[in-house]
Amino acid sequence: MTAEFEKLNKKIKKHIGEYGRGDEKLFNFGVELGRLLEKNKIKEHRLDFFIEQENNENQTEAKRERINSVNKIIGNLIGWAHKEQFNKSGSIHYETGWRSSNKPLSDEIENKYNINYTRINQNNVGGDFDVYFKVNGKLKDIFDKHKVGIEVETTLSNSSGEEDEYITNEDDAENSFYSTHISLYAHQDNKSVSEVDAFATDVEKFYTIFCLKLT
Repeated sequence: MTAEFEKLNKKIKKHIGEYGRGDEKLFNFGVELGRLLEKNKIKEHRLDFFIEQENNENQTEAKRERINSVNKIIGNLIGWAHKEQFNKSGSIHYETGWRSSNKPLSDEIENKYNINYTRINQNNVGGDFDVYFKVNGKLKDIFDKHKVGIEVETTLSNSSGEEDEYITNEDDAENSFYSTHISLYAHQDNKSVSEVDAFATDVEKFYTIFCLKLT
């Protein structure tokens, strides 16, 4: 019996992990379940709680995949817009602070790529920049149709460690932005999987047509 208890103890430690904290009450529920199964001569039974939990996790992951597809598309548009702006102007300047009034992208490019620059933040001295845009044009129509917020946040790498950033080559113009995400998250309960999928599908259709026009 002692060896069997030790075997079970090792299983618990492995499941919880090195830094996790075990829930003894939950463990006791498991014991209670075992007794019920034995009493009713049932070999196996999975509680509805765990079935619902798995279903919720699967739905969250499904939404995350579709949202990530949209995030990637918006990230590409931001990168391409900056690449074209660099090729037109030779450099792009971002700066923080209350005196900052520069507009990194021209109206023409913003309208072409369906994004409008709104503001920039630097949360840590010398750190990367949080840059905010809003979608416009046909892309905004899609966001509005599906009741998704039009603000987009992305991160601009800080190559200088200063309070501003000069983009001085084409590669940096396109690839200095990362972790782009829209104002929609997988854990939110106000959108079903089908609603998120319909939204992402419309954005993907827009993107396909947009790319065809660029060629």
